[in-house]
Amino acid sequence: MPVNRFTTIAHISEVTAILPEDIAATLVHMGVLGFKRKDGGVVLAKEEVREWVRVRKVDVRSPVQSVDFVVDDAESQRGRDE
Repeated sequence: MPVNRFTTIAHISEVTAILPEDIAATLVHMGVLGFKRKDGGVVLAKEEVREWVRVRKVDVRSPVQSVDFVVDDAESQRGRDE
């Protein structure tokens, strides 16, 4: 995300491929939904989200390890030979 204090639902949707409606519903549930701009976009303060995470001690590390997606060439070849 850009290095600033605010972001938009549209930007989050763009970088995550999550539907804006799903993002908005999640933010409402978290109680951190921001304010509407004149153009209808919704802006949220990143610090409010960080505070929500901190208070609830949420582990923000990815549950997916990049090594889980590495294909071993020998294993890949074996699959083709069978």
